Amino acid sequence: MKPPVLCITREELDAQNIPKNNAYGIYSFNMSIVNKSSFHFLNREVADRNNDDEYKKVGELLPQILVYCVVKHEGKVLTYSRKKGAESRLHGSRSIGFGGHVDISDYYHSLNNGFINSLAVSAERELREELNYTSTVGSNEFTSLLVDQSNPVGAVHVGIPILRKIHNINEVEVDPEEISDPIWLSPEELLKDIEQYENWSKILINEMYLD
Repeated sequence: MKPPVLCITREELDAQNIPKNNAYGIYSFNMSIVNKSSFHFLNREVADRNNDDEYKKVGELLPQILVYCVVKHEGKVLTYSRKKGAESRLHGSRSIGFGGHVDISDYYHSLNNGFINSLAVSAERELREELNYTSTVGSNEFTSLLVDQSNPVGAVHVGIPILRKIHNINEVEVDPEEISDPIWLSPEELLKDIEQYENWSKILINEMYLD
């Protein structure tokens, strides 16, 4: 069984003026003011099941939080093709975001600092696993949310975009078991072939978050 994943209540999104219906884009969001009672760990089998109306509603009321890390070097962004991972509905799409769910083990490793720090622990873990890259992620970076309610995957997830600018390309070492077809591309090249990318990546590319 997959481990429980960190979710946030829909009420907290409402409180910070994120639209309920058809939200699509990057929205300002202050994670530091979210009450801890609004965070919950949800059974992943429930959170991701979209073919059952009751479970679908639960997933929409408690969207899963993912940290979505963009890595940039000398004006180019590291892109890749999704070939594996838990979310099969994204397989085949290209992405510029590295990261994943906040597992309950991430919370255990941040127990003294609470739910928000578990987001940082998750981001740091994913960067190590996927890119062999060590970087400290601060909760002060959690200032916006990626939201896409246009499809079943986006309806039950929200993303926290963060940017990492590296000085030496050798700082990252792609794990071929995790990442397929890594390519460094300029923002202009990304715009040219934007239809190849998953929606969260499209949002960041279009809104020039890559600067």
